[in-house]
Amino acid sequence: ARGREMSVRMALGANRFRLVQQLLTESFMLALVGGALGILLAIWGSAALIALTGGAQVDAHLDGRVLAFTAALSLATAILFGLVPALRATRVELAEALRAQGRGVSNAERGTGRFGLGKMLVVAQVALSVLLLVGTGMLVRSMQRLQNTDIGLSRDQLLLVGVDAARSGYKDARLRALMTDLVTRASRTPGVVAASMSENGIFSGTESGTNVQVEGFTARSDEDSSIAYDDVGPSYFGTIGAHIVQGRDFEERDDQSGAKVAVLNQTAARYFFPHGTALGSHVSSDSSTFEIVGVVADVEEQSLRADPIRRVYFPTAQLRNLPSQFTIEVRTSGKPAMLGDALRKSLTAADPTLALRVTPLTDLVQESIAQDRLVARVVSVFGILALALAALGLYGVMTYATSRRTSEFGLRMALGADPGNVMRLVLGEAMLLVVGGVMVGMPASVGAMRLVQPQLYEVGLIDWPSILISLVVLGASAALAGFVPAWRAGRVGPLVALRDS
Repeated sequence: ARGREMSVRMALGANRFRLVQQLLTESFMLALVGGALGILLAIWGSAALIALTGGAQVDAHLDGRVLAFTAALSLATAILFGLVPALRATRVELAEALRAQGRGVSNAERGTGRFGLGKMLVVAQVALSVLLLVGTGMLVRSMQRLQNTDIGLSRDQLLLVGVDAARSGYKDARLRALMTDLVTRASRTPGVVAASMSENGIFSGTESGTNVQVEGFTARSDEDSSIAYDDVGPSYFGTIGAHIVQGRDFEERDDQSGAKVAVLNQTAARYFFPHGTALGSHVSSDSSTFEIVGVVADVEEQSLRADPIRRVYFPTAQLRNLPSQFTIEVRTSGKPAMLGDALRKSLTAADPTLALRVTPLTDLVQESIAQDRLVARVVSVFGILALALAALGLYGVMTYATSRRTSEFGLRMALGADPGNVMRLVLGEAMLLVVGGVMVGMPASVGAMRLVQPQLYEVGLIDWPSILISLVVLGASAALAGFVPAWRAGRVGPLVALRDS
């Protein structure tokens, strides 16, 4: 665009090295100002990134090494993308350039071509935007499915109370009485539908395992007899909203004086009893034998992503050694978080020295997928930034191309073309760049999604809803970016064309 200026400077005695130096200085100053603004954005972005983590422990403060790296990268970018246009702008034949000035056209103008470097860069920007937008859509859809997955219980109505009785000196008979008292007090709290207890809790990060001998089942290895277990209180499954498939829940009569009983989950029942019913059979663990009185649907207690595992439940009341740390599960009629203070007050009335931790189950579930949520949010932010950059790049290139073709558009309308035809011509060229970027970006996005496949949940490598939404968003942004140059081109009059010719 500055071919005329360069030819005049060379005619007045400037050499090519001096002109390249001038243009590089201009590029460097642009990079310097942009880098300074980038630092301000980085300071703001660090705080925003911490907010995006949703409370996760992430160090997002500015790092000197990262800052130095990005500063060097900005400088290299200024040199690289300033040097190529500088060499191009100063590569002029002086005599021909001076003759071309009389016709209003320079060598640089005629040499740009219909598909120059600027347009190729826009295609690359669009391709990267497609990749990030498709990835964003897939991660967001994966997060939605992960959050809505069925874990086999009433997660939205459960309030969990972690109790550490050891710090208050409870053990043996006093500990047993405390467990019963706390469950009773919890169940009598206004707004509570049911209450029970368990040793490990739900989404607590604690899991217990053992080996069992199952009546009628022959284990070929230790792995065949391994199983997760939990010790729970009466009406535990009814309290958490689990579905009893066969048999019954634990009851008050399942105490130290009653027959030893156990409940299997469906995965364990199908594994140990593939051709029959588990009810009435016996399972042995730690020199004790338990009758299986129920089969409960699988309950995911620790991770939304985990596949169902074999699990057996024993009544806490039948244990010889009671756990000093346990969890009280409370099912509420309304929002669990609203009952936190009232429940804490009811339980501390038994003993004010008790260490309690009251948490809605939904909060624990969200904490378990904090990394997934962070990745989805951060990728979404970068997807939006990539979309904005692609739109700005498209706008800049089309504005430049339109300004170089002012004479052409004026002459077209002087010869009978209406503004709508000119607008469609310019907008069509803009959308052609978008189509080129999409053709490059779609295969790249499929390949890139293989790298993040471990982050996806129930979303395939080719997810059509994410692809379609990404294309619609990208197409709308590109149409908006290309509309302004097209609108300007449609307003060029014949007089302007004659003046610029």
